Amino acid sequence: MSAALKILALQNGPLEENAYLLYMEGATQGLLVDPGSEPDRLIREIDRLKLGVALILATHGHFDHVGAVEAMKRRFHAPFAACREDEPVMKGSAGLALTLGLGQAALPVIDQDLADGQVVLAAGVELKVLRTPGHTPGGCCFYHAASASLFSGDTLFEGSVGRHDLPGGDHAALKLSLQEKVYALPPETRVYPGHGGPTRVGHEARSNPFIRARG
Repeated sequence: MSAALKILALQNGPLEENAYLLYMEGATQGLLVDPGSEPDRLIREIDRLKLGVALILATHGHFDHVGAVEAMKRRFHAPFAACREDEPVMKGSAGLALTLGLGQAALPVIDQDLADGQVVLAAGVELKVLRTPGHTPGGCCFYHAASASLFSGDTLFEGSVGRHDLPGGDHAALKLSLQEKVYALPPETRVYPGHGGPTRVGHEARSNPFIRARG
């Protein structure tokens, strides 16, 4: 029997962002998706599991999702992968964090660019990159086909969708991303969003009050 994917959700920071540690049962390393803004807490939880981090991924560049990236890179000597189209978002959101009184975080340096349809494989975890602009220009979701899991960042939430009124946001692009990429996945796909609890693709495609599947 093949090893199962383990998913540890780590809610952190003042905006209660969900970071996700993904690792295969019995593995010594994992992937970290969207490290938020509490590096000490994230490191403590990962150390508790006696795991390393082989790769750090970001669904998009807002400070509450990437604020701990540089600290995690230093601690685990792991590269950081994100869409370079969100580099201006990262620079701008660092200023926004200061404006909101949330402190200053080191600006993340992207080591690996991500392309639509790309397959990322690290620590035995295989994820497909789905480019889903709309919340930000370089927004992505990560799909783990073997477990029917989607890590949606701020593209899709339970009963809601990502904001498109921030710099770089685009409602038409977000609608297209959801209808052509996310809602095209198997309906049983479990969605792990950037904030709030999990949901399923089929449920949101049918009943999301903001953007539903076509037809």
